[in-house]
Amino acid sequence: FSFDLNNDYVVNLTNFFGALLDFSRIDNYGSLTNSGSISTNGLYNGSTLLTQNTLTNLSGTITIKNSFFNYAIINNYANFYLDKSYSGSIAMENVTSGVISNFGYPSIFIINTSFVNFVNSGTFTYQNLIENKGTFTNKSGATLKAVSGGVSGSVRQFENFVGATFTNNGTYITLEDFNNAGTHSNTGSHFGNGNFNGSIFTNPTNATISPSDNSGSGIGTLNFANGLTNNGNINIEIGGTTVGSGHDKINVIGTSTLGGTLNASRLNNYIPPVGTTDFTIISATTISGTFATVNLPTATLGIFWSIVYTSTAVILRAVVTTLSNQNFAENNLKIYPNPTTGILNLELQEEATVFIFDISGKQLLTQKTNGNTQLNLSAFAKGIYVLKIVNDNTETKTLKIVKN
Repeated sequence: FSFDLNNDYVVNLTNFFGALLDFSRIDNYGSLTNSGSISTNGLYNGSTLLTQNTLTNLSGTITIKNSFFNYAIINNYANFYLDKSYSGSIAMENVTSGVISNFGYPSIFIINTSFVNFVNSGTFTYQNLIENKGTFTNKSGATLKAVSGGVSGSVRQFENFVGATFTNNGTYITLEDFNNAGTHSNTGSHFGNGNFNGSIFTNPTNATISPSDNSGSGIGTLNFANGLTNNGNINIEIGGTTVGSGHDKINVIGTSTLGGTLNASRLNNYIPPVGTTDFTIISATTISGTFATVNLPTATLGIFWSIVYTSTAVILRAVVTTLSNQNFAENNLKIYPNPTTGILNLELQEEATVFIFDISGKQLLTQKTNGNTQLNLSAFAKGIYVLKIVNDNTETKTLKIVKN
């Protein structure tokens, strides 16, 4: 059977399996539960779904043609279509207070035409498929997040079709696949443990990518299947030696073009093993360029950090010493002049790594040396600094230097 309710306010309604409700307008202020089929018939411009309370789609199909505004909660377990029935573009929005949850298999949320412009200004989580054939904008301050769970067969995928446009200005947290055959733009934050397939991923100035989910505990691996160009921020957390569970890693098939800023931090005050430990934080077919700015983990007594670039990897190197190893052979070392006005000469008869810290403990310089080396402190402000030298046996020497 079918109902044709025009401009009525739905207070509490359950639409059972096999039933069809066809509206020109639905204003939901109560509870609307669907197991059949609900459609705004869209015979004219003005067909609307307006939710002010909970809408639950259990096992049927909801098709919205023309206007859609969610101010409350939508729980989708089945088919939810955003479509159109007249010429021209259509604006649809999950507003700031709105929450949309696309639960596990067989749920699907589809923007079914290129004429639909959907904006997420609130919170949108999904355990199963989202398909975009129009325009999907994740607004600044909004969250689009793939979440674990759901029954067997659930795929936390976002499909951006040919001709479609996805723009992330807020926070997007991936978990499995973002498959891009259309246009993709990221000016916000792209976090998570998943795969970006299709076009080259471009991370512009002020945008951020990270394998972590930004919760403070979400170590992960982020994969880019066709190259990565970074001019923004890449955030990496180090909490152990195992890739994907101990520390973040980015994998790139193709060229990873580096620029912008690397922000590396220790998770839960993690201390690497004594000695030298290399954490490969980016792997690529080809590494091009270097980061313009590198913010290494906060310096701690006996832990020294540096960054190493190879043709296919970016490595975060930790050198950890113990107090019993503070026995550097001083007769192998000469440092002059001290005080210095700019150039500090270092003569050393073995390979080592030199670190310079300010008096607050911030690491300012890292440089490998083998023999005679000059350290350029011209850009340093006048004051007192700490110089530490660590050789390959993790023996250290700490000296005070003065910049005039």
